[in-house]
Amino acid sequence: MSRTAPGPEGHLLLGNAREFRDHPLDLMMRCRRQYGDVVRLRMGPVALHLVFNPEHVGRVLEGATFGRSDVASMFEPLLGGSMIIADGEPWRSQRQALAPTFARERLKQLAGRFREAAVDLVHRWEEALRRGLELDAQQEITRYALETMAIYLVGRRFDAQESADISRAWYTCLRSMADRLSAMVPLPAWLPTPSMRRLLAAEQDISRIILHHVQERRQELKPEDRGDFLSVLVHTPTPEGRKLTDAEILAEAKGLFLAGFDTVASAMSWTLHACAAHPGVQHRLREEVRAVARDASPLGGAVADMPYFRRVFNEAVRLNPPLWIVDRKAQEDVELGGFHIPKGSNIITCPYVTHRDPAYWEDPLVFDPDRFLPARSEGRPRYAHFPFGGGRMKCIGVGMAMMEAQILFTELLSRFRVELSPWRPVELEPTLVLRARAGLHLKLSLAGAEGPPITTSSTVPPLGAIA
Repeated sequence: MSRTAPGPEGHLLLGNAREFRDHPLDLMMRCRRQYGDVVRLRMGPVALHLVFNPEHVGRVLEGATFGRSDVASMFEPLLGGSMIIADGEPWRSQRQALAPTFARERLKQLAGRFREAAVDLVHRWEEALRRGLELDAQQEITRYALETMAIYLVGRRFDAQESADISRAWYTCLRSMADRLSAMVPLPAWLPTPSMRRLLAAEQDISRIILHHVQERRQELKPEDRGDFLSVLVHTPTPEGRKLTDAEILAEAKGLFLAGFDTVASAMSWTLHACAAHPGVQHRLREEVRAVARDASPLGGAVADMPYFRRVFNEAVRLNPPLWIVDRKAQEDVELGGFHIPKGSNIITCPYVTHRDPAYWEDPLVFDPDRFLPARSEGRPRYAHFPFGGGRMKCIGVGMAMMEAQILFTELLSRFRVELSPWRPVELEPTLVLRARAGLHLKLSLAGAEGPPITTSSTVPPLGAIA
């Protein structure tokens, strides 16, 4: 007979809600260390379950009996109608409609414009180096991720006003959603709190900009599929033979922002931070990207085979996964690891904890890209590494993320050498994605040249392995 999973009692009334809000990574690392593979957390009057074992993670992410959690419903004011919070048949239909926009051949059509955005970032860094200005690498990479997302969505970068408006509105949305998700007693969406009013106003600003581009596509005298997201969705019928409405296209565009903008920026930022922290890794990677840069192909790093970069990227997001939690909900009573999970229970898998478990990773806190070589990966459970989720709801844009990352690092490391700044240590900030709370400030200099560096990340904060 299955048992109730163990876990910390916490506060008499609030349970573990306050610690989960304020120190979630520390709490989950401690839960894995003290209570094992399946842990029950009391969150006020309700309970949720933490699942850490890769076998159990696979069941949760791949099983048909696990769907979207209650957390997804909290995004309804911002992402209502999008694939990101859909489930069941609506999700399957929407995913099928969106899949063509992520086809490799379509993404290759956009690669040249991705590269232009990366070259512009390099030019900004060269100017900052010349003038002795300080740069926040996380902020810069986030700007690049926004530009590439705009190229994917509308075929070009947003103009200056659009970029300013959508950046301001998007971060207002993210702050409001972070407040909503971290509240110990979440308020209903219909309650007109100041935070909810700011969220709805910002959402309308984003919608206005995207709908403007949708209308441009609809009013074209010679409708054509340009390869970007809006062209595909405006001009390509669904499998059922109908055209998507403006509202449907808008919902998916906003959902893709949440799924593919900050997430990719986080992954690229932690990869650059890893390069700065490990000069030998950076040197080896520079040799690889310089070989790609010498290729006369206009696609450059977009299509090049860069096996070492992939290993460095995978190791960076192993230690600092952008999606530090991936949540689901049990749609019927289930058993995991001998413990009973009641129907309706919200379940949290935590890549951050599983990726640091010495049961699956030798010296888990050591940065070692070659642990992803085939010979060393043999026998490792599939879900020992899942930085972008997994199963049927795995992030649809992983291929695009790798393409834009390869393009950026080909341009960046060909030109610059990056080092850690000892004066600006990193503090992890687990909000909707895993970010550096005060940015990533590095010492930057020209690759292969000596000269006074400028400050633009920092050391990985001391983090304990699972005992």
